[in-house]
Amino acid sequence: MKTNLKTSTSLFTGALEDHQRSAGNAAVLRNGETPSVLWDDLHDLAQVNVIVQYEDGSFGRPLVDLRAGGGGRGPAGGSPMNASLNSRRVAPAPVAPPPFLNHDLSKRMGNEAFWRDVFQNGEPKKEIKPGTRYISLPGWFPTRKNPRGLIRTSSPLTRDLMFHLDTDHEIVSIADFPVTTTYRSKTPTGFKVREHIPELAVLRRDGAVFVVDVMPLNVQPTIPFIRQRTIDLKSAYFDQGATYLLLDETSLHLEPLLGNLKRMWKHKKSDHELPEMEVIRRWILDARFPTTIGELMRESPVNAVFAHWSDQPEDTARHVTENNPVFSAVMQLAIAGLVEVDLDARFSPSTTVTLKEKSNVRL
Repeated sequence: MKTNLKTSTSLFTGALEDHQRSAGNAAVLRNGETPSVLWDDLHDLAQVNVIVQYEDGSFGRPLVDLRAGGGGRGPAGGSPMNASLNSRRVAPAPVAPPPFLNHDLSKRMGNEAFWRDVFQNGEPKKEIKPGTRYISLPGWFPTRKNPRGLIRTSSPLTRDLMFHLDTDHEIVSIADFPVTTTYRSKTPTGFKVREHIPELAVLRRDGAVFVVDVMPLNVQPTIPFIRQRTIDLKSAYFDQGATYLLLDETSLHLEPLLGNLKRMWKHKKSDHELPEMEVIRRWILDARFPTTIGELMRESPVNAVFAHWSDQPEDTARHVTENNPVFSAVMQLAIAGLVEVDLDARFSPSTTVTLKEKSNVRL
């Protein structure tokens, strides 16, 4: 029995990379309205209380040499003292940092508020107007994970990405062309300030934010600066609390995964479904697991759909063999994250279905 189920195929389950940056030997935190990490503020040592956070995470008073002529700023506005932080020769007495000096927490909360507004109230920062003069074939993708109910896709490749996102229970919100970000781009002569509007922003259930661009693999080598731009954008969005991804066919067109996701999406829950669908879904959740789609079809008390035209009598109803309600119910439960289905092989009556285990721990 295959065990590589839907949750292991998510593009965004393991996409967070290690973006830790190298920091200096210490970060200065001042008693004031906002923490400071600028070494320029060392000239204020005579006027404020300073706590230093060292590389190993401990806190203490700074080791400062007051050289000749130093002594702080005099009342008459004398020269600022000449101060320097030396390497640690003596371990300072541990001092607990005041709660309001947690700069990382403050920045993280600011980033979360920013992205919350983007996903709830944001409008696209770019417009692809209707027309035929587009070589990239833009389109629209309906989804409940956007307040407008539609995502504007710039190409068929973006549409294929949406099949991944709209069938993944861990993805709770999607925004198209969500923000305009200014970033520093490295050039042969130095740095240049550029603007970037990503294709999508994606919010995962655990709060992680992904900023996504999509570009065909054969196009990427034609852009000389694409590698450096990706590095620059990763850094820029990391500062905003998000992970930048550049995706192509190598991750979006894996088969039979993409074919299964498209088929799953066609059976997603509708506002106009038959009332019996809810009965079938509840019955499936009470079944014995693991099982297969074929076993559920054979054992379900309701496993067929009959239909007739509205102007015809009920006795003219025919069996709709093109669709099985049990299969549709399994797909809907998989999208809702209540069951898991084997995506490593094309869907069939032998496809394995397991009940998703509930976790009592929120990471």
